[in-house]
Amino acid sequence: MNPATKSLTERRAWNALAAHHQGVRELHLRQLFADDPKRGERMTAEAVGIYLDYSKNRVTDETLKLLLQLADESGLRERIALPREERESGDAGRGQGDERASN
Repeated sequence: MNPATKSLTERRAWNALAAHHQGVRELHLRQLFADDPKRGERMTAEAVGIYLDYSKNRVTDETLKLLLQLADESGLRERIALPREERESGDAGRGQGDERASN
């Protein structure tokens, strides 16, 4: 099977996440916050009026690394439309053969 057509659960990063889950599923949030006092600040994101706080989930730096790896293996970046600011400016992707930038 072509790597691009592999199902999600057949990807290497998925298997790494499944193995990682076995190690973090019993972690308690109290312990995660005790181990990382800045967790509540570090594990948040805000953009376009949306605030995401994932500090209150069993997510570690390793979890994030593996999720990003899965996104890369899945070609997620290529599947997401350009943000509106980039579409409106008309300069994103210029010279790279990205037809979406001029639409």
